Amino acid sequence: MKNILIFLSGAAVGSVVTWKLLEKKYKNIADEEIKSVVDTFRKKEESLDIREDKIYKEEVEQYNKESDYVEENKKDTVPETIIIADSQFGEYEDYETKSYIYYDDGIVADANTDEILKEPNIILGDALMHFNDDPNEEEVFVRNESKKIDYEILRSEKTYSEIVGTEEQ
Repeated sequence: MKNILIFLSGAAVGSVVTWKLLEKKYKNIADEEIKSVVDTFRKKEESLDIREDKIYKEEVEQYNKESDYVEENKKDTVPETIIIADSQFGEYEDYETKSYIYYDDGIVADANTDEILKEPNIILGDALMHFNDDPNEEEVFVRNESKKIDYEILRSEKTYSEIVGTEEQ
């Protein structure tokens, strides 16, 4: 009986030791596999992030080219605009034309939509200074050759709220 107890004790201890060793071995293997999968997905995610960033940057650049948007770090620069004669306004078929109204309260708004132009100097350069230089000036025409846009700026002796009926937005 004693031999059977010794045999069973040895078998039990051996089983527990074997179980612990195998548990540790397979835990290490599982941890390595998990790390490998995580690294693989991290690399794929970084690759996707790089591609998404590139696509996003291209979309932003395209938007900036098609709109009057100017990046924050370029706000202080004056756009490449020149004053043109009224006869030159819209003379090029491939140039877009936009009309704005310069109200007596200093607000510049789109002539078609009444939408206020938030930072007119960024879009129109120093064109509004011509109204200050000549109080009788009723209109100024500006060309931005890099954007291929001709701007017409009409002066109003009334304020924006008098014309549109609301306060500045």
